Amino acid sequence: RSGAVAERTPAIAIIGGGIAGLTAAATLRKIGLHARIYEQAEAFARIGAGIQMNPNAMKVLRGLGLEERIRSVGFAPEVGYNREWDSGEVTYLHPMGGAIERRFGAPDISLHRAELHAALMSINPTRSVHFNKKLVALDRAGGRLRLAFADGTAVEADAVIGADGVHSTVL
Repeated sequence: RSGAVAERTPAIAIIGGGIAGLTAAATLRKIGLHARIYEQAEAFARIGAGIQMNPNAMKVLRGLGLEERIRSVGFAPEVGYNREWDSGEVTYLHPMGGAIERRFGAPDISLHRAELHAALMSINPTRSVHFNKKLVALDRAGGRLRLAFADGTAVEADAVIGADGVHSTVL
């Protein structure tokens, strides 16, 4: 329409391209918002160990369209063991597997952290991830936020999500 004012899409910056950052970006995309992800590493690598996705987490992955992929690369243990810390004696066996899924409406899946990360990356545009971007400063710039990175570059955003761990620069 003539005379219509185009709305500017808010610029959302996510600091950290791990599981939390990729999940946040994918969730924002589902509601029509797009984010840029700033990751301090040079590239993603297959690192880490096993991770357990409880039924609540699996429901989030279901909502993102990743449940079948996660089921295909993970497994649902039939029983969980609680043990004494010093002797290893089994103190409690708790049912998992089908019992968990029937009770909570989603499985409890164990898988390698890298498989989860790859699944989350598969639903985020690769162009949205910017590597070698270690955040060193975050300041207000008028009505926006100014992010400064260790490589000397800077960007502005309307909102910033800190998903880069306990030592985050984002407060």
